[in-house]
Amino acid sequence: MITVRERDYELVLLARAVVGAGSAQAAALLRTPRASGRVGKGGQQGPGLSPLGVQALERTFGVGIVRALARGGGARKEHLGGRSGRLWERHAAPKLAVTELPVEVLQWCLAEPLGLVSRAPCTVHAATEPADIAVVYLLARLLVAEGLGHVLEEEVFAANPLVHLAFADRLAAARRTGGERRTTGANPSTADAFTAFLRRGALLVEAFAAWLATDILRADQPAASVSDAIAISARRRATYEAWLLACERSGRLDLALPLVDAAVAAMRKPAPPVLDEGASLRDRAEAARGGNVMCEVVLRLTRHLDVLGTLDFFDDGYAEAVALRARWARLEAARPVAEARTLAAAGV
Repeated sequence: MITVRERDYELVLLARAVVGAGSAQAAALLRTPRASGRVGKGGQQGPGLSPLGVQALERTFGVGIVRALARGGGARKEHLGGRSGRLWERHAAPKLAVTELPVEVLQWCLAEPLGLVSRAPCTVHAATEPADIAVVYLLARLLVAEGLGHVLEEEVFAANPLVHLAFADRLAAARRTGGERRTTGANPSTADAFTAFLRRGALLVEAFAAWLATDILRADQPAASVSDAIAISARRRATYEAWLLACERSGRLDLALPLVDAAVAAMRKPAPPVLDEGASLRDRAEAARGGNVMCEVVLRLTRHLDVLGTLDFFDDGYAEAVALRARWARLEAARPVAEARTLAAAGV
């Protein structure tokens, strides 16, 4: 047991909540100003962490990230990257060292209530190290779960590739409410940016595949208005297209697994309705067509299955193609639903 100073205590509590170690106080911490949060390069001034506080955070992240990787999908037996088994059976133990960046973001979260419209922007730059990317994604999941998804407009979240894939709908909504003023970096939803990320972060995608699929599926919800539905669908479509293209370029089409799982599950649900009855028929029709984002994902992925089915046993990549077709077999059952919904939205 490590005894820390009071001003470090809340930071450690929030870190535990982020990595899933549990903290019923997370909601209150994120909505109440705390003196322990007024530190770091995120735009706040104040005392730094004590040595024992640093030690407690290092232990929290060291154990918590590994557990999160297992719970997020790493414990499932999969055939990914040409290897079968659970994450730790497919890969050697990765070096996931957390830098100061996640700590600075947590400190910024605690400095002022996150519900304040006028709170200072986060000046922490986007994460580039795999462990930092993972922690920022886990923090984003906590913020969304606590009803604070608007915070994802901040650059450190919006430029995170996992956050962008999982919460494209939230980022689109933030832009419509003026959130674009927060972001100044390159759009991380481009295929080039995703491709660059997959060179170093493929293991994170494998590990968080289940949680990413859950987050993507939750985005397939009815919007409050036709204009919101159109804008959100456009952002989601661009993001998923870019991700699939990056998987193709990287030779890791298996990393489309989160989209596969989310798209198949979406075909089992009723199509999300357009709720704005006051909109014109033309706008409602456009929103209905735009709302078929997951149908488009299903149809595109099944076309890949068709191509993979043409490979013979002597072709390069045949073994991987067989494994991929077996893992994605559920797409075949989802294809008729996707086709029917697409035709219905087009008025055919």
